Amino acid sequence: MLKTISPSCDLTLTMLILFSADVVFSTANTYYCRYFLNDANFVGTFIAITNVCKIGAMVLFLPYCIRKIGKRNALIFASLVEIIALSIRYIDPSSVSINMAVAVVLGLAKGFTYACMFSLLPDTVDYGEYISRERHSGLVYASASFATKLASGVGAIIASGVMQFGGYVNNYVTQSPSAMEAIMYSTTLIPIIMFVAGICIISFYKLDKIFPEVIKELKRRKDQNNPDLDIKVS
Repeated sequence: MLKTISPSCDLTLTMLILFSADVVFSTANTYYCRYFLNDANFVGTFIAITNVCKIGAMVLFLPYCIRKIGKRNALIFASLVEIIALSIRYIDPSSVSINMAVAVVLGLAKGFTYACMFSLLPDTVDYGEYISRERHSGLVYASASFATKLASGVGAIIASGVMQFGGYVNNYVTQSPSAMEAIMYSTTLIPIIMFVAGICIISFYKLDKIFPEVIKELKRRKDQNNPDLDIKVS
Protein backbone atom coordinates (compact mmCIF):
# COMPACT_ATOMS: atom_id res chain seq x y z
CA MET A 1 0.00 0.00 0.00
CA LEU A 2 2.87 2.36 0.83
CA LYS A 3 4.31 1.88 -2.67
CA THR A 4 0.94 2.77 -4.12
CA ILE A 5 0.59 6.12 -2.41
CA SER A 6 4.24 7.17 -2.07
CA PRO A 7 4.65 9.08 -5.39
CA SER A 8 1.27 10.74 -4.89
CA CYS A 9 2.18 11.75 -1.33
CA ASP A 10 5.56 13.10 -2.43
CA LEU A 11 3.92 15.18 -5.14
CA THR A 12 1.04 16.41 -2.96
CA LEU A 13 3.38 17.51 -0.17
CA THR A 14 5.64 19.22 -2.71
CA MET A 15 2.63 21.04 -4.16
CA LEU A 16 1.60 22.18 -0.67
CA ILE A 17 5.06 23.59 0.06
CA LEU A 18 5.69 25.22 -3.33
CA PHE A 19 2.24 26.76 -3.57
CA SER A 20 2.60 28.02 0.02
CA ALA A 21 5.94 29.58 -0.90
CA ASP A 22 4.28 31.30 -3.84
CA VAL A 23 1.51 32.67 -1.60
CA VAL A 24 4.03 33.91 0.98
CA PHE A 25 5.88 35.78 -1.75
CA SER A 26 2.75 37.16 -3.43
CA THR A 27 1.25 38.33 -0.14
CA ALA A 28 4.38 40.15 0.99
CA ASN A 29 5.33 41.44 -2.47
CA THR A 30 2.55 44.05 -2.36
CA TYR A 31 4.12 45.54 0.75
CA TYR A 32 7.59 45.18 -0.74
CA CYS A 33 6.62 47.28 -3.75
CA ARG A 34 5.07 49.89 -1.50
CA TYR A 35 7.92 50.30 0.95
CA PHE A 36 11.04 49.28 -0.98
CA LEU A 37 10.13 50.61 -4.42
CA ASN A 38 7.88 53.41 -3.12
CA ASP A 39 5.21 52.41 -5.63
CA ALA A 40 2.40 50.09 -4.57
CA ASN A 41 1.12 50.04 -8.17
CA PHE A 42 4.30 48.37 -9.38
CA VAL A 43 2.95 45.07 -8.07
CA GLY A 44 0.51 45.06 -11.02
CA THR A 45 3.39 45.46 -13.47
CA PHE A 46 5.31 42.75 -11.64
CA ILE A 47 2.39 40.31 -11.91
CA ALA A 48 1.84 41.13 -15.60
CA ILE A 49 5.50 40.50 -16.48
CA THR A 50 5.51 37.28 -14.47
CA ASN A 51 2.36 35.94 -16.15
CA VAL A 52 3.56 36.74 -19.68
CA CYS A 53 6.86 34.99 -19.04
CA LYS A 54 5.06 32.08 -17.39
CA ILE A 55 2.91 31.48 -20.47
CA GLY A 56 5.91 31.91 -22.76
CA ALA A 57 7.90 29.33 -20.82
CA MET A 58 5.06 26.80 -20.90
CA VAL A 59 4.58 27.18 -24.65
CA LEU A 60 8.15 27.59 -25.89
CA PHE A 61 10.51 25.82 -23.52
CA LEU A 62 8.67 23.36 -21.29
CA PRO A 63 7.89 20.61 -23.85
CA TYR A 64 11.53 20.47 -24.98
CA CYS A 65 12.84 20.46 -21.41
CA ILE A 66 10.50 17.65 -20.33
CA ARG A 67 11.56 15.50 -23.29
CA LYS A 68 15.20 15.98 -22.39
CA ILE A 69 15.25 15.67 -18.59
CA GLY A 70 11.79 14.47 -17.51
CA LYS A 71 9.01 16.10 -15.51
CA ARG A 72 10.49 15.67 -12.05
CA ASN A 73 13.90 17.01 -13.04
CA ALA A 74 12.24 19.90 -14.87
CA LEU A 75 10.37 20.74 -11.66
CA ILE A 76 13.58 20.62 -9.62
CA PHE A 77 15.36 22.78 -12.21
CA ALA A 78 12.55 25.34 -12.17
CA SER A 79 12.56 25.46 -8.37
CA LEU A 80 16.30 26.17 -8.41
CA VAL A 81 15.71 28.96 -10.93
CA GLU A 82 13.04 30.43 -8.63
CA ILE A 83 15.57 30.41 -5.79
CA ILE A 84 18.01 32.29 -8.02
CA ALA A 85 15.29 34.76 -9.03
CA LEU A 86 14.42 35.55 -5.42
CA SER A 87 18.10 35.92 -4.56
CA ILE A 88 18.56 38.53 -7.33
CA ARG A 89 16.47 40.92 -5.25
CA TYR A 90 19.35 41.20 -2.75
CA ILE A 91 21.54 42.89 -5.37
CA ASP A 92 19.60 46.13 -4.94
CA PRO A 93 16.24 45.83 -3.14
CA SER A 94 15.14 49.34 -4.13
CA SER A 95 15.96 49.06 -7.84
CA VAL A 96 12.97 48.87 -10.19
CA SER A 97 15.09 47.42 -13.00
CA ILE A 98 16.42 44.67 -10.72
CA ASN A 99 12.90 43.80 -9.67
CA MET A 100 11.75 43.68 -13.29
CA ALA A 101 14.53 41.15 -13.88
CA VAL A 102 13.24 39.21 -10.88
CA ALA A 103 9.75 39.20 -12.42
CA VAL A 104 11.07 37.86 -15.74
CA VAL A 105 13.16 35.05 -14.25
CA LEU A 106 10.45 34.17 -11.74
CA GLY A 107 7.83 34.01 -14.46
CA LEU A 108 9.92 31.73 -16.65
CA ALA A 109 10.49 29.39 -13.71
CA LYS A 110 6.83 29.37 -12.68
CA GLY A 111 5.85 28.31 -16.17
CA PHE A 112 7.74 25.11 -15.43
CA THR A 113 6.76 24.52 -11.80
CA TYR A 114 3.02 24.89 -12.27
CA ALA A 115 2.84 22.83 -15.46
CA CYS A 116 5.14 20.09 -14.16
CA MET A 117 3.30 19.63 -10.87
CA PHE A 118 -0.08 19.23 -12.53
CA SER A 119 1.26 17.06 -15.35
CA LEU A 120 2.76 14.67 -12.79
CA LEU A 121 -0.63 14.00 -11.22
CA PRO A 122 -1.97 11.60 -13.91
CA ASP A 123 1.35 9.74 -13.77
CA THR A 124 0.79 8.97 -10.09
CA VAL A 125 -2.72 7.74 -10.93
CA ASP A 126 -1.27 5.34 -13.52
CA TYR A 127 1.33 4.17 -11.02
CA GLY A 128 -1.35 3.46 -8.43
CA GLU A 129 -3.18 1.31 -10.94
CA TYR A 130 0.09 -0.40 -11.87
CA ILE A 131 0.75 -1.38 -8.25
CA SER A 132 -2.73 -2.07 -6.87
CA ARG A 133 -4.68 -2.83 -10.07
CA GLU A 134 -7.16 -0.20 -8.91
CA ARG A 135 -7.46 3.31 -10.29
CA HIS A 136 -7.87 6.02 -7.64
CA SER A 137 -7.86 9.16 -9.78
CA GLY A 138 -10.49 10.88 -7.65
CA LEU A 139 -8.43 10.50 -4.48
CA VAL A 140 -5.25 11.77 -6.13
CA TYR A 141 -6.86 14.85 -7.67
CA ALA A 142 -8.83 15.60 -4.50
CA SER A 143 -5.61 15.49 -2.47
CA ALA A 144 -3.89 17.84 -4.90
CA SER A 145 -6.85 20.23 -4.85
CA PHE A 146 -6.87 20.19 -1.06
CA ALA A 147 -3.12 20.91 -1.00
CA THR A 148 -3.49 23.98 -3.22
CA LYS A 149 -6.39 25.33 -1.13
CA LEU A 150 -4.53 24.67 2.11
CA ALA A 151 -1.47 26.43 0.68
CA SER A 152 -3.50 29.61 0.21
CA GLY A 153 -4.20 29.75 3.93
CA VAL A 154 -0.81 28.52 5.12
CA GLY A 155 1.11 30.95 2.90
CA ALA A 156 -0.96 33.95 3.98
CA ILE A 157 -0.57 33.02 7.66
CA ILE A 158 3.21 32.69 7.31
CA ALA A 159 3.60 36.01 5.48
CA SER A 160 1.37 37.99 7.86
CA GLY A 161 2.87 36.28 10.90
CA VAL A 162 6.43 37.13 9.91
CA MET A 163 5.56 40.77 9.18
CA GLN A 164 3.66 41.15 12.44
CA PHE A 165 6.58 39.60 14.32
CA GLY A 166 8.84 42.15 12.65
CA GLY A 167 6.64 44.99 13.88
CA TYR A 168 4.81 45.89 10.69
CA VAL A 169 2.09 48.48 11.29
CA ASN A 170 -0.65 48.63 8.68
CA ASN A 171 -1.00 51.85 6.64
CA TYR A 172 2.01 53.58 8.19
CA VAL A 173 3.88 55.72 5.69
CA THR A 174 7.21 54.42 6.95
CA GLN A 175 8.02 51.16 8.70
CA SER A 176 10.62 50.28 11.30
CA PRO A 177 13.88 48.61 10.20
CA SER A 178 12.71 45.31 11.70
CA ALA A 179 9.44 45.52 9.76
CA MET A 180 11.33 46.23 6.54
CA GLU A 181 13.53 43.21 7.21
CA ALA A 182 10.42 41.08 7.78
CA ILE A 183 8.97 42.19 4.44
CA MET A 184 12.28 41.43 2.75
CA TYR A 185 12.52 37.99 4.33
CA SER A 186 8.94 37.19 3.31
CA THR A 187 9.76 37.86 -0.35
CA THR A 188 13.18 36.20 -0.38
CA LEU A 189 14.57 34.03 2.41
CA ILE A 190 11.38 32.32 3.59
CA PRO A 191 10.19 31.30 0.09
CA ILE A 192 13.75 30.18 -0.70
CA ILE A 193 13.77 27.88 2.35
CA MET A 194 10.40 26.48 1.31
CA PHE A 195 11.62 25.85 -2.23
CA VAL A 196 14.64 24.00 -0.85
CA ALA A 197 12.28 21.85 1.24
CA GLY A 198 10.14 21.18 -1.84
CA ILE A 199 13.19 20.12 -3.84
CA CYS A 200 14.24 17.73 -1.08
CA ILE A 201 10.81 16.09 -1.00
CA ILE A 202 10.30 15.76 -4.76
CA SER A 203 13.78 14.22 -5.00
CA PHE A 204 12.25 11.07 -3.52
CA TYR A 205 9.84 10.92 -6.48
CA LYS A 206 11.33 8.20 -8.70
CA LEU A 207 8.40 7.52 -10.99
CA ASP A 208 9.90 9.21 -14.05
CA LYS A 209 12.51 6.45 -14.35
CA ILE A 210 10.04 3.57 -14.46
CA PHE A 211 7.05 5.31 -16.03
CA PRO A 212 7.56 3.82 -19.55
CA GLU A 213 7.48 0.38 -17.94
CA VAL A 214 4.30 1.33 -16.05
CA ILE A 215 2.52 2.40 -19.26
CA LYS A 216 3.71 -0.67 -21.10
CA GLU A 217 2.38 -2.98 -18.39
CA LEU A 218 -0.96 -1.16 -18.17
CA LYS A 219 -1.37 -1.47 -21.93
CA ARG A 220 -0.53 -5.17 -21.74
CA ARG A 221 -3.18 -5.73 -19.08
CA LYS A 222 -5.74 -3.78 -21.08
CA ASP A 223 -5.04 -5.78 -24.22
CA GLN A 224 -5.17 -9.02 -22.24
CA ASN A 225 -8.50 -8.17 -20.67
CA ASN A 226 -9.98 -6.82 -23.92
CA PRO A 227 -8.61 -8.94 -26.78
CA ASP A 228 -11.42 -7.83 -29.10
CA LEU A 229 -10.16 -4.22 -29.06
CA ASP A 230 -7.61 -5.09 -31.74
CA ILE A 231 -10.28 -6.33 -34.16
CA LYS A 232 -10.90 -3.82 -36.90
CA VAL A 233 -14.49 -2.89 -37.58
CA SER A 234 -15.27 -2.53 -41.29
